[in-house]
Amino acid sequence: MLLLAPRNRIATAGLAVVDARGTVRRVGLDGVEAGVTAPEIVAGNTTPPRSIIPALAVDGLGHAFVVPAAGPVSKVTLSSLTVRRYALKQSRTLAKGPTGPLRMAVWLPNGLLAVSGWNFGIVAGNPTATAAGLELINPRTWRFTQRAADISHLQLADGHLLASTQASAELRSYSLNGRLRYTVPGGPGAWFWGALEGRGYLAAGARTATTTSFDLATGRLVRKVAAIGTLLLGDAAPFTPAGY
Repeated sequence: MLLLAPRNRIATAGLAVVDARGTVRRVGLDGVEAGVTAPEIVAGNTTPPRSIIPALAVDGLGHAFVVPAAGPVSKVTLSSLTVRRYALKQSRTLAKGPTGPLRMAVWLPNGLLAVSGWNFGIVAGNPTATAAGLELINPRTWRFTQRAADISHLQLADGHLLASTQASAELRSYSLNGRLRYTVPGGPGAWFWGALEGRGYLAAGARTATTTSFDLATGRLVRKVAAIGTLLLGDAAPFTPAGY
């Protein structure tokens, strides 16, 4: 399944579904914008590129959800490619940045959508990135709650919702209802590397790279080694919901 955007511009997004035989079915997502624009030079000044990347999640029950930074959520029935849009019942306060938002979403086993990402902008001529926070959306009622303001990345591993902060100084574990369970210190440049057999792996550092393993159920640190490998097996190894 692919979220589609036009080339070199921002316009209406689409969804492509590819079956096991390679057959591709597509549907447009009216009201949802996606895409990336190239930088432009006007009168000697460079206009920064803009990007809008909505989130895509699948519930395993035949539906896909496309969540933009603002506006209604699109629910797609995959068998018929029928699209319905649902406005959230509270006003969302997560503003998109002037050069564009990026969102990622994770379908949780309890039927909620967890949404996070980045808002990109320009301050004093320099590019900036602000965390979008952690937001939980209930597709049964279309209500949402914001659980944290500084979260920028989410992954689901062994039934645990793991979230990185904007400063990447720690990893947080949340319950499926958004309750903070524990934190794992990582230091500057830390990121979640994956999970396998009840352990999570947190990589950090540039000059002195280290990998810390911890118990997914409790957050207890198990081992720290001066190396960073690539976890090829296991939950959340090592790709993110946004495809990066």
